[in-house]
Amino acid sequence: MIGMVCVLAIGIAVVPDPLRSVSAPPAPSGPIINLDDLTDPVEIVRVGDVVSSNFQPVGGRYDRFYQIQLNNNGQLAFHARLTDTDEGELDDTGLYEVSVNIGTGFVPLLAPVVQIFREGDSISIGDEDYTVANLPITWQWRLQDRPLLPPDLIGPAALPRLGIAALLNISDPPGPNLVLRDDQDRWQLVARNFEPAPTEDGDLILSTGKISAPYDRFQQRGFTFQTDLFNTPGGNTDDRAIYRFEPPTGGQVDSLRQVARTGSLSGGNSGELIAGISGLQGNASGSLVFYGENDSDDPDTSWSIYFQDSASETFRRVFGAEDFAPSEGLEAFRFQRAFELTLNNNDHMGFRGLLIRDDPATGFPELSSGLYVATPFGAITEVVAEGQPRPNDGGPFPSFRGGGAGPAAFNQLNQFAFRASDGVFLASADGTVELAREGNLYEGNVIDRFFNPMINDQGLVLIRAILNVGTIPDPDPDGGIITLQEEVLILTDGVDYATVARQGQEIGSQVVDDILGYEMNDHGAVVLVVRFENVVDAILRWRPRWGWRSAAGDGVWDNPANWTFSLPPNLDSNVVIEAPTDIRVAGPEANTQVNSLWLGQSLSAVTAVVGEGAITTTEGLMIGPNGVLEVAENKRATLGGPVFNDGVIQVDDGGQLVIAGLLAGNGRVSGVNGTVVIEGGIAPGR
Repeated sequence: MIGMVCVLAIGIAVVPDPLRSVSAPPAPSGPIINLDDLTDPVEIVRVGDVVSSNFQPVGGRYDRFYQIQLNNNGQLAFHARLTDTDEGELDDTGLYEVSVNIGTGFVPLLAPVVQIFREGDSISIGDEDYTVANLPITWQWRLQDRPLLPPDLIGPAALPRLGIAALLNISDPPGPNLVLRDDQDRWQLVARNFEPAPTEDGDLILSTGKISAPYDRFQQRGFTFQTDLFNTPGGNTDDRAIYRFEPPTGGQVDSLRQVARTGSLSGGNSGELIAGISGLQGNASGSLVFYGENDSDDPDTSWSIYFQDSASETFRRVFGAEDFAPSEGLEAFRFQRAFELTLNNNDHMGFRGLLIRDDPATGFPELSSGLYVATPFGAITEVVAEGQPRPNDGGPFPSFRGGGAGPAAFNQLNQFAFRASDGVFLASADGTVELAREGNLYEGNVIDRFFNPMINDQGLVLIRAILNVGTIPDPDPDGGIITLQEEVLILTDGVDYATVARQGQEIGSQVVDDILGYEMNDHGAVVLVVRFENVVDAILRWRPRWGWRSAAGDGVWDNPANWTFSLPPNLDSNVVIEAPTDIRVAGPEANTQVNSLWLGQSLSAVTAVVGEGAITTTEGLMIGPNGVLEVAENKRATLGGPVFNDGVIQVDDGGQLVIAGLLAGNGRVSGVNGTVVIEGGIAPGR
């Protein structure tokens, strides 16, 4: 029946199960796993593995992993040092890419690692061939990301490979070159080291540059970069610039154009010369911000923040030194400095601001600080201020000058995640929430301290913490007691908490000894580099288990409050719907892509009523013995991906269910005057 379309017309009475195996007793049809294992990290690659590209060995073994970058398409790119290569030190570094949107631990990870380029390789760019030189630890490259994709996108296989911008060293001819992977998976040469700038009034020094991530605009891939120049007319007064690269469109002639440069006039009404440029930040739409120091000897009174959107030819001043800071009752404070400037995809800027004023009583300088959000037109909102009371009677917030508060992470929702004194906080203009505090219990152990948190554009926060797990006597008779500690990585929205990885955790046959680095995308998926106790490093992929909150009351799939982490499931989600009592869940209304969906695996009955939005799973819909998938009356529902039915599929009067993948199982298909269309074939039992 595989490859054929099977149509079941369900009559007035409940139809006897047409799928039940006659030759074997009923058995569960889906993967046999513990649902708790859905959150176990999956190993992607480890030190010692043979280096391959599209499953074909290309020489050598992985020796060390450096930078890792993960985007919302589920693309992971990683920079690695190799060993046992054919040419020794001449071909022992490379850049690699793999899709991590498949594989949960019970389904093998089948996506191949692809070698993007490698030291010693010859790559073609345009009409020229170049030899790739060493890719050092500090090598600059950026993987393109996009905001969250529409929920009706069907399948990660449809996602395109996104751009990579790289400051690529080549050995023939020698020197760094800027290259960009376009949407056709080709490499473009953007700029050459020591070659004339686009304005032909200086030569580029790309080795000192900074690049932003690629972006797409009008179906063209572009990016921006900051670089130094030499042989300029003004010497050290006009020797740094920002450039934008985009393939020519419309009446545009040059693909590389200058955005800003030292020695040029600043934007706005000040008319000051820009004496310094630094801190370039770009977003997914191509907008950019940067720090500009004006023509003044005092850095505290001479800086401004400048903004340009991708469609504009000019940049403008947003705010800067001596501008008033928004602070209730303290209007006399002015900005002294701004740090950790971040541009989100709404063109809003988050930053840590240092403030100063003359104390009205003493006349001496008085300092303050806080976290702020600015719009491109200079409207500034104070989110958290030094001295404000912390939640849960935690005392006042400390100074954000670096004493008691760490750097703040900023996201699309204008939220900050930050460490301050003994806690980690999530703050926005709507208020501040304490996520965790030193001394709290987590998994039965006391939290000792935190590192700086990470936040994604959905408001999920990744917290790295140290737990006190016990004590032992010091072998030194005079040493007293030694506190045993373990490192843990925690994902939270302030309500639900999930462990991503922990020292001492067993993964496969290995035990985690250290967490070396990690990245998170907007779906809540995390990629991390760990060191096992046998001193072997590995790259792992983890994604949270999405569950139904037991306190949820309205039964609506599309209500974020009904789900763990306060978010509807997404294409990275393993969704398990269970509750202490019987529940009915209606929806989703829009087409939805998830990794896997589990219904009725526990003792309580779960009925999922579908009808409008298609539900597509990468690895399958598993209907357990206490699960019912119901198609509402006169509704047409579509299930993409395999369906393993050990419960009930019920099609109400006039309803139609289209199963685009394989249908397997020992469950029942029932209903009144309904139709089931099976496009992927039927497999009885297991």
